[in-house]
Amino acid sequence: MRELTEPEENWTPPAKKDYVDAGDLWWWTQNPKCMDQFAIQAENREGVNLGVFWNGKGQDPYIVSEDATRINWSEFIFKWSPSGTYLATFHSQGVALWGGEKFIKVQRIQHPGVSYVEFSPNETYIVTYAQDDYGRFDNTLRVFDVFTGEQKKSFQPSGPMGSGRICDWPFLKWSYDEKYFAFNRAKGDSINVYNAETFTLENQIELAGLISFEWNPTKNVLGYYCEERHEANAPAEIGLIEYPSKQRIRAQRIFSVSSAMLYWQKNGEYLAAQTERYSSRKMKDNEVKLSGPTSHLEIFDCTAKDVSVQTIQLPEPFINFGFEPKGDKFCVLVGSGNKVTPLVYKIDSGKPAPILVSKVDSGVQLSAVKWAPQGGWLVAYSENSPAGQSHFIDATGAEVSRSRIIEHPSMNYGEWDPTGRYFVTASAGSGRYETGYRIHTFQGREIYKKALDGLTRFKWRPRPKIVIPDPKIKEIKRNLKSLSRKFEEEDRKEQDKASKELIEKRRAFMAEFNAMRQKAKERNDAERELRLKLRNGIDTTFVETDLVEETVTIPLTTTVKSLKEETPAEPPTED
Repeated sequence: MRELTEPEENWTPPAKKDYVDAGDLWWWTQNPKCMDQFAIQAENREGVNLGVFWNGKGQDPYIVSEDATRINWSEFIFKWSPSGTYLATFHSQGVALWGGEKFIKVQRIQHPGVSYVEFSPNETYIVTYAQDDYGRFDNTLRVFDVFTGEQKKSFQPSGPMGSGRICDWPFLKWSYDEKYFAFNRAKGDSINVYNAETFTLENQIELAGLISFEWNPTKNVLGYYCEERHEANAPAEIGLIEYPSKQRIRAQRIFSVSSAMLYWQKNGEYLAAQTERYSSRKMKDNEVKLSGPTSHLEIFDCTAKDVSVQTIQLPEPFINFGFEPKGDKFCVLVGSGNKVTPLVYKIDSGKPAPILVSKVDSGVQLSAVKWAPQGGWLVAYSENSPAGQSHFIDATGAEVSRSRIIEHPSMNYGEWDPTGRYFVTASAGSGRYETGYRIHTFQGREIYKKALDGLTRFKWRPRPKIVIPDPKIKEIKRNLKSLSRKFEEEDRKEQDKASKELIEKRRAFMAEFNAMRQKAKERNDAERELRLKLRNGIDTTFVETDLVEETVTIPLTTTVKSLKEETPAEPPTED
């Protein structure tokens, strides 16, 4: 009670802030045509222009409103919050959050020199990071309440050599329900878990050799990777821990592992660990030399109470990986250089290893894979390569097939829109001979192309997570054909409306032209008497002009031929 009744000696009441009414923060989700938005940032002579656009079917993207485009709106980059509620802009003194139909500033986050920003999953908190070049690391990482703007906690991240620089972002990792956030320091051998209500350290999960960890996207389970410790003859360990009980659900211990990366499926049903293994390890010139590398995948199946692990060795070196967000498939890119092959696997709980569904034809310098948000379709594409290939792959059925290959030279960004209807490719940033973006259908057909000088960033606006009950989903699937006909009819009416508007626009132009022509004719008729008087009674309007016909001959080809004198024949002699 003493702590509750007696404030600190230097305590001062918080400054009063005026409430800012930004209106409906989710207004754009109520668009009658179900259109999505995206934001682009481009440098020009006036400064850095940031604008938010509508993207609709059958029409070019257009600016949302006059309030949705501004010069130097952000001094650095911009970032959407996870549900698209806020647009975060970067400034020398901190971060500003904008929302509502008129993009009103709803919050100001004070953190000078901020360079990184990350929201908590439900947008309750925002984490900022600013590196202090003068060696003051006590307040480089801060956590703020988004609604009030109040700073809740600050941290001193410890990077290599004890610096305040961080090697991985986001540094703080949130549980799906925002009850906890956690981090691990370099060589710290523990996961520090904080309670998000009190912002105090709640637990430390000791894991020798800890390198990385990731929260399950749908439950409070941690996936972790601990490196191999040769001095203790301890293998690498990849496993699952339930929190807050700290019970180990499953652990896979593997020798001869040099590195590993963790990938959770969006629904939290599977965890993939991609491991690089070696066949021999030797010391040479006081350096560790590894030889005989191979790539492997460990798939943790969390759909059953007893978590099983399926293992496969990849036929070629690993490049990238992607889970189907809502399904049991995944795609892994293997190969190198000009020959990269997308392999699509299906997870069967009754099998010891994932089943290879299809081996898609190889492509040039493919380096990334993105599944559509609802699954079914995926794109394997190349980042930062001259060719800029993107392979659109149909994985909706039992057979997987490649639909189309498109090229966008020097592209370095690819992303699905929130609904999975469109896929954008972009070439952005300095040092590129052509910057711009292109929008494609989910099957890879290009529907819009925009060359934009100075393009630096393209980001779709996310949509809020909406949980649809299973009975409603079944009803939608049951009535899908009738709904499809309804939507097709609406699309047809929309096209007819656009055609009608175009016809009416042309008719308006023609009517305007005819009105101008009629006025000119009436003025000409009214001035006829005056013209006759000035021209001695001669009406020159219909006088035929004397024509002089002249024929001009133009040689089309010229041939030069030499003429030789012929010697006359001698007369015959008489015998």
